[in-house]
Amino acid sequence: MKVLLCPDSFKDSLSSQAIIDSLTGALSASFEISSQPLSDGGEGSADVLAGQFPNLTKQQLSVSGPLGQKIDASYYVDVEAETAIIESAKACGLDLLTEEQRNPLITSTYGVGQLIRHAVDIHRVKKVNLTIGGSSTVDGGAGILKALGFKLLDKNSCEIANGGAALKNLERIVSTDEISDLSISILCDVTNPLLGPNGSAHIFAPQKGASPADVELLEDALSNYADILEKTGIENSRNFASAGAAGGIGFALINCLNAKLVNGFDFISKEVNLEEKMSAADLIITGEGKLDSQTASGKVCSAVAALARKHAKECIAVVGMNQLSEASLAQMGISKVYQCMTEEMTKEESLSNTGGRLIQIAEAIVLDYGDSSSV
Repeated sequence: MKVLLCPDSFKDSLSSQAIIDSLTGALSASFEISSQPLSDGGEGSADVLAGQFPNLTKQQLSVSGPLGQKIDASYYVDVEAETAIIESAKACGLDLLTEEQRNPLITSTYGVGQLIRHAVDIHRVKKVNLTIGGSSTVDGGAGILKALGFKLLDKNSCEIANGGAALKNLERIVSTDEISDLSISILCDVTNPLLGPNGSAHIFAPQKGASPADVELLEDALSNYADILEKTGIENSRNFASAGAAGGIGFALINCLNAKLVNGFDFISKEVNLEEKMSAADLIITGEGKLDSQTASGKVCSAVAALARKHAKECIAVVGMNQLSEASLAQMGISKVYQCMTEEMTKEESLSNTGGRLIQIAEAIVLDYGDSSSV
């Protein structure tokens, strides 16, 4: 039997390639294995794409981290094509902070803007493919704008501080045309607007360390941010789908830099020729950190399952944790789920033992499918 391994990364745990490596050992004795690391525009996306383009070179530089600390970050550039692939999570990712450090009131996307600026100033790129998932921020992309030359001023014409909470003090935005000829494509996996019950603050801030009171403060700050943009004369798309992605990065880049939104999974799956690889397999094994109510909204497992159904292939999932019913999974097109976390484990125990559990899961898959010549 030919098996295609195509998981996303497990957040706070293993990369997609590490997951593939952990599963392959036990599976390869019984199956013919092929693999393709995947992402939907979140952390790991740049590395997945870099594997497809031989002309890309990795650029390393020191930038401002989510809390203003200096960190080493990287991106990829194709000088001949004048194109950069930049992953926001490299500069403002949630995994750069401990749980105690996570605070979207003060975390900033400034370092992401520094990566873009470096690609433009040093390598003269004309196009940036920006992946925006996995951020620790709810600053509306204000940090990116500041790094690119925009002035975000308070009532005293002083620069406001970094972080989402500081947007409540915003009174005026002075735009720049320093990078007006730059084309930005945003690779995104969610469709949330900036504001409201499905917006950045209410949906994403709690995942990044916000308390209920913090959520309300951020909602007010982002609302003021959107109002000030309108007064500045910048076309405002606060309710546009994906404006709330990655704590509002989509909002800033759509409105201020004429960025275009691209479905992250669709873009990456096409670049890696996923359907061609899938058509040659008998069984598809995908995966991600958690299956939950957001999975069906463009996440890797649901998107892979849809493609598998299109090609009449069985699809199973290996996940950190599953919160979906069998009926929901069947509707999605996933026939079986293997999860790393057991009832006896805490979340911390599961995260620390993911590699070992993946080996056990691979052995279980061999028992379930190893005697079949087809699925």
